[in-house]
Amino acid sequence: MKVIKIIVYAILALVALFFVIAVVLPSEYRVERSVQVACPDSVVFQQVLHYENWVKWSPWQEMEPDAKNSFPPPDSSGMVGATWHWEGEKIGVGSLTLREVVPNRKIVSDLAFVKPYESAADDIWNFEALPEGGTRITWLSQGPLSYPLERYMGLFMDGTFLGPPMEKGLAKLKQICETVRETIEERP
Repeated sequence: MKVIKIIVYAILALVALFFVIAVVLPSEYRVERSVQVACPDSVVFQQVLHYENWVKWSPWQEMEPDAKNSFPPPDSSGMVGATWHWEGEKIGVGSLTLREVVPNRKIVSDLAFVKPYESAADDIWNFEALPEGGTRITWLSQGPLSYPLERYMGLFMDGTFLGPPMEKGLAKLKQICETVRETIEERP
């Protein structure tokens, strides 16, 4: 009987510790990656601005190429409000909605996941024209982490969940942009 009590108390202590540690873990995450591209900021900006282009370089689209994608047109006021909806078995169900556009400088979108779990984040892109030519692209994802499980997941956002896929996506985006640049330069 004494052994059972010790086991029960040990389990309760571990459960309590799990919740106590979660209190001190960050309540938000921020993952940022950058790459330098040998082409003008206008070329890079257009590749990111139009969600239809993302299916060519998005690391999550590569994970599930057969995912269903839809791109309802924005209203007549411009690009703000443009949306990309996706649905897949591996990548879940979600959307990106364009919130802010500063031509050739910044794009801010609202990222919303519906399945397998609900969450929201900001997807931010910055474009910096470099003095030696080319563009520095910075991709930033940030959002809240709910208590307690997401706070533990937050420990792996940069190094596992988001960082490496973002690097992969940026590498493909760089390749596509530099190919587009070469195509533009070859035109008579």
